[in-house]
Amino acid sequence: MKIRLYKFLVLSFIFLLFFMSCKKDFEFNKIKPLTWRPDLAIPLVKDGITFEMALKETGGENNFYIDDAGDISMLYYFRDNAFHISPGDLLTIPSFPFSYNHQFTTEEQQIISTQDMNITPVDYVFNLAENDPNVEIDKLLVKEGTVVVNMNNTFNNDGHFVIRFLNATKNGIPFSHITGPFITGSSSDTIDLSNVLFDLLSSPNRITVRVECLLKKSDRPIANDMILDDFTLKIPKVGRFEGYLGQRTFNPNQASVKVTVFNNAYTLGDVYFEDPKASITLVNSIGVPARITIRKLKATNSVSGFSQDITDKLGENAVFSVPSPSITATEPVLKSVDYSNANTGNSMDVLFNIKPDYVFYQITAEINPTKRGINFFTDTSSMYANLLVKLPLYGHFDHLTVQDTFAFSMNKQKEIESANFKTNIVNGFPLQAKMQVYFTDKTFHKIDSMAGNNCIMIKEAPVDPVTHLPQPGMFGEKDTSFFYDRQRMDNLVNADYILVRAVLNSSDEGSTNVKIKATQTLKLNFSAEVKLKKNLETGKK
Repeated sequence: MKIRLYKFLVLSFIFLLFFMSCKKDFEFNKIKPLTWRPDLAIPLVKDGITFEMALKETGGENNFYIDDAGDISMLYYFRDNAFHISPGDLLTIPSFPFSYNHQFTTEEQQIISTQDMNITPVDYVFNLAENDPNVEIDKLLVKEGTVVVNMNNTFNNDGHFVIRFLNATKNGIPFSHITGPFITGSSSDTIDLSNVLFDLLSSPNRITVRVECLLKKSDRPIANDMILDDFTLKIPKVGRFEGYLGQRTFNPNQASVKVTVFNNAYTLGDVYFEDPKASITLVNSIGVPARITIRKLKATNSVSGFSQDITDKLGENAVFSVPSPSITATEPVLKSVDYSNANTGNSMDVLFNIKPDYVFYQITAEINPTKRGINFFTDTSSMYANLLVKLPLYGHFDHLTVQDTFAFSMNKQKEIESANFKTNIVNGFPLQAKMQVYFTDKTFHKIDSMAGNNCIMIKEAPVDPVTHLPQPGMFGEKDTSFFYDRQRMDNLVNADYILVRAVLNSSDEGSTNVKIKATQTLKLNFSAEVKLKKNLETGKK
């Protein structure tokens, strides 16, 4: 019976089509117009916010570290300036003035009138380390240096000076300089010592400058003529040093690192980290071993006025050694010491429980603390300390904020009578979320809030009490809808973005410890049901 009915309907449909195709003068203009106001469904956002995405959105990714397992730590660095030893701190070479004077005799006048004459050379010996008797210079490559010669002679002669630097080479060639000829009155010359290498192994610290004078056959000088020359040797910058720098102690001023993670926690809530850490890393490219002593590790809260110094809790970790790099090394030596609850008697909890905005530290460094050795440095060498505060996102948190933005466009808004914005939010964070959804303009200025003065409340993903991570495949979920009449739709004429901001809190009044990973996601599915303001009609041209 059903088969017969089916065949009948098919044949009837074919007949109808045949009949309509034969009716060439079918009068469409007599069809009755149809009028309706359709409801349109418009998808707005189908995306998610991971913690990693939120960090990049707020520009905070540089203060966070994500390991291969997706675990996140907040990082705060202090680099280079709190403790810094440079070559200028290790070796300062003073200036050395010296003079060459000679008055000619009658006998010398008679010799010069018939032949060239050499005046007996004069040696000048200088102790480059005279400011520090503990320093021993075996080799010294000059980066910047000069000998300035100021001459004041009473005669003219085609002769010249030869200034020789004994045990010195430049580009492998023994180094000397010729100054001349002799002229009556004042004149000057400058000898460039850059890239001159002094090899002082046979006489540490001491360089010898030999001044030789050659006079050409002439009727000048005559008896009582004078050579009055002043020299000044300066080596302000050393390119390379080898030798021994002695035993010395450096005591720089204290320094601090700003810990901005607590900025809003003073008034908005509480932040507790289960396993806070700090580490101090010494970077040493100077060829000296050092003994480092932590003189201060202190946190302060400038709002509450509280401070906490845990220096006396560091124990054996308050003092550590930093080895010297090898003389052929191309990379500096790194030495890090970590401070955690385990090796400070839970003092790291004490340090950060005051919610500091600054952590202060001070270091003392002793170089060559135990025995004499071969030291070296170049002009680019240094020894400095970095302080790292590491706060793993494992603990309980109040008012931890993430946000992201999404493009928004709703064409011909003036033709929309009303809209019903619907949100489906799936929370994969182990934290409760208070959410606001804002419409903003191109400059991210807030135009309207979808939920008005209220927040969208979403429960956390259920947490495994053993791992403190969300239970696999389980989420917190919330569906909401917000009605916009014509007047509220007018607010969105200049809206270009949807900004989603979620304030995250631990459950049980912030007491439940949880772990936050980079891949945990707040999934968003936003749409709008739109009713058009105008009727749509058929049958009209």
